[in-house]
Amino acid sequence: MEQLIINREGKIIETLYAGEYVADQIACKEGIWFSYYDEGIFGGGIDKEVLILKDLSGKTVFRYHSDLLDRPDIDDCYAICKGKGRELWLFPYPTFQLVAVDPHKRGLWLFNVPEMLHGSAGLCVRGAYAYFYNPYDSNGKLYQLKIGTSQLELLGTFSGRLRGMPPSEQAHFISIEESAVKLYEIQNEDE
Repeated sequence: MEQLIINREGKIIETLYAGEYVADQIACKEGIWFSYYDEGIFGGGIDKEVLILKDLSGKTVFRYHSDLLDRPDIDDCYAICKGKGRELWLFPYPTFQLVAVDPHKRGLWLFNVPEMLHGSAGLCVRGAYAYFYNPYDSNGKLYQLKIGTSQLELLGTFSGRLRGMPPSEQAHFISIEESAVKLYEIQNEDE
């Protein structure tokens, strides 16, 4: 899949190739993160890396499989979101552990989560809390989890597809539906 990097005036400043089976992508000051579906992970090419970071010139600067020695195997990335600093958070299948990756330190941190959150399609991480949207068979439920614990709280039910926002944004999630764009902010003083 060819990706275009466009400046504010709409001029294409770079074209890069990110693989065929991109599941999600997040642009940030470090570059663009790409995660992949299982079809790519078990196929060929860059997709086999599970997760990559390309700088804005198109150069691959981080590859999950090649750059991390002690890492869990991943068959699919269900959700990714930008964390603070250089961190990227992901919620992969089949382990369904919450994973934080730092591409510069070539490190990662793993956190177990309650089984009730497995299959979540949306993720946002702020401070000591992670927010999980639409786990298996939940019909749009949003949950709050204190990271590293089993303290789980149901926050509500939402329609559409929620996508986690980075900590630099006031809103926690954005939802794009047929006729509306909605921003959701979670009131949690302990973040």
